[in-house]
Amino acid sequence: MRKQKDLDKLKLAITTSNSLKCQEIKKRNPRLLLPRIDIDIKKDKLLDVITENNEWLIEKCGGEEYFRNNFTEKFIFGKNENSENIVVEVNGKIRKILLENRINSIWQSIWAKDYLSIQQCYKCFGYGHTQHTCRETKHYCGKCGSTEHKFKECKSITCKCIVCIRRNSKLEGNNILHIDHDVRSNNCLSKHNIKEIMLKNIDYGEY
Repeated sequence: MRKQKDLDKLKLAITTSNSLKCQEIKKRNPRLLLPRIDIDIKKDKLLDVITENNEWLIEKCGGEEYFRNNFTEKFIFGKNENSENIVVEVNGKIRKILLENRINSIWQSIWAKDYLSIQQCYKCFGYGHTQHTCRETKHYCGKCGSTEHKFKECKSITCKCIVCIRRNSKLEGNNILHIDHDVRSNNCLSKHNIKEIMLKNIDYGEY
């Protein structure tokens, strides 16, 4: 409540100023992974299949019209002969309900999972861009941080995360990060930090 009052005061100060502009950052909707969906379900037909085979679940979400207006198929990956993974975007209310219940399709029943994709460059291993737009002139090794060879060619027995090394150059004192891991490690604190920032920018609602 105190935070909201402070926010309102800040908005008032900005809106009454001639030199400052106020604009709230719009959070994006959460995304869900629907794993191993039958390959026979054609593109753009997933929504029809779900609404037709989950009547009680759709009603729980707010009815068919509400569900259709807040369910968007985003992309497909992991495709094989029989199935594919489909990522969808929903609002906070629908997300909560879908995560708590099995979803029926034509011949199968699945559990949805939260989906969060962290974009990482394969040239410098920084976040938020790809190697095609990377400004670095050299490739870095994701294991030892060297520019003399690439990740898959590394023969070093020790790891030095180039991402955490870069962050340490900007940090001081007790904030220094451990670097004894490769850039893809789940123990990388730089990756955890990026993930926390991304999660804060997703609108999960108050359901």
